Amino acid sequence: MGKMKDQNSPELFARDVDSLRIVLGARASNPEMKAARMLEGRIKARSGARASTITENDGNPAGEKGIVVLVGVPGNHDMLQDLVPALRMKLPSLPDIEKIHSEGFALRTATVDGIRYVVVAGSDGRGTIYGVGELLRSIIYNIDGIDLPHLDFIDKPALPLRGTVALSVGPNYDATKFAELRPQTEEERAWGVEDMILVGANTFKTMEEMAREYGLMTGRSTIA
Repeated sequence: MGKMKDQNSPELFARDVDSLRIVLGARASNPEMKAARMLEGRIKARSGARASTITENDGNPAGEKGIVVLVGVPGNHDMLQDLVPALRMKLPSLPDIEKIHSEGFALRTATVDGIRYVVVAGSDGRGTIYGVGELLRSIIYNIDGIDLPHLDFIDKPALPLRGTVALSVGPNYDATKFAELRPQTEEERAWGVEDMILVGANTFKTMEEMAREYGLMTGRSTIA
C-alpha cells in the first residue's frame, strides 16, 4: 500500500503533507463529484492526512497550508480554466487533429503565488476519475501524512471498451463456507468496484446501476 518513503529524495514535490483541500468546480458533474469523493476517502483510509472537499464557490482554498487539489473538467471549473493554460497544460488530443480525446486527463503539480497545487484536469467525467486514479497510485502514504512526487503527466485510453464483470471482489462462496470468512458488505463490494474504475475500467456487465452513477457504460450501452 504505497511506496517506500525516502526523506532525501529530490523528486518530491511535497513532503509530510498532513492536510489537503480538494476543490471541485461550481458546475461539477456527478462523475467529477464521485472522483473527488474517491480521492478524499482513499487518502484518509491509507494515511494520516486530513482531506476535505469543497466547491470553488465554498471558500478560498488559497488559505490552505497544505495542498490544494483541483479536480474536474476545465469547462465546469473556473479555477481550472484559468490554471490549465497558465501552466501550459494540454489535455490529450486525437491523432493528427486538435479534438480532445475522450476519457483522457492531465496531471500536474505546481506552486503558484506560494500555493502548492495538484491539478487533475479531465477531458470529461471519466477522464477526471482516471486522473484521480493515477494521482492515488503516485502518492506515497505514511502514518502521519503523504509525500507527493513532482507530476507532469497526460494519458488517454488506447481502447474504447475496457470492461469487466463485477460478480464479486471479496471472498467467494467456498471461502465463506469452508474458511468461515464473512461475506463482504455492499460497501466493501462498492469499494472494490471503484478500484476497478480507478485503474481504467469503463464498462460493466453487472453493477449497472452503480456504473451509470459514475458515468460509465454498461452491457446495454453503446460507445459514448
